[in-house]
Amino acid sequence: MNLHNFLHFNDGCCPVCRKPLTLYLQWLDSVCFKAVKEMPYRFRLSPFKNFDDSNDYMELLDSVNRSEVKFCSNTIAEEAKRRQMYFFYLCNAEGFKDIGKDYEINIYKGCYWRSTPILEYKKHQIEPNWRLEAVNPDEDKLVNGDEIFSFKKPLEKEEKVYTLQLNYAEDKTNFMFYSVGEDQRSDKKFEPKIFDKTVPMLGHRPDFAPEHREKLLDRFDSWILIS
Repeated sequence: MNLHNFLHFNDGCCPVCRKPLTLYLQWLDSVCFKAVKEMPYRFRLSPFKNFDDSNDYMELLDSVNRSEVKFCSNTIAEEAKRRQMYFFYLCNAEGFKDIGKDYEINIYKGCYWRSTPILEYKKHQIEPNWRLEAVNPDEDKLVNGDEIFSFKKPLEKEEKVYTLQLNYAEDKTNFMFYSVGEDQRSDKKFEPKIFDKTVPMLGHRPDFAPEHREKLLDRFDSWILIS
């Protein structure tokens, strides 16, 4: 997989609100690492969620031709080779919701999510001997595995919430919608009625530019009406 293309897909900015995105790396059923850019082409990945005390870290080196991960010790290098994983960008860190020792992502608060396909290290006979590749070979040329957008439309007496998921790995689009009234916002037991529809992948990527947001939400409303 070309990790460089993933890192630069939307120039590190959220397509919903245009704020900077933060990069994370999730080892499946294990540690979540948070990336901090130390230099224009270097990120430091440090344990962020689901970890015991540890000083281990990784460095993600990004170049035009390729991106690669360097390890601070043999211990973390060997552990990484045992793991399946994915990188993801999240717009708003308030989207993390801790559940015991684990977490889930609340996309309403998170605003925007974008992830790679599931990856793992595979051994080769030529340098570099270990390469980060998609677990599913059919997904190795994908730039993104998944993209999720959350849009809010505040009205006088209610808020409309739209969620759009572009699932590139499964070649499908999922759209969800619900509305919340003034009185319902303060009711912790309120469960909105959710409109949920899955269709094949859209033929054209929607225009997510903020200046065209009203037109996009009107398009979403028309999807709801004709469904």
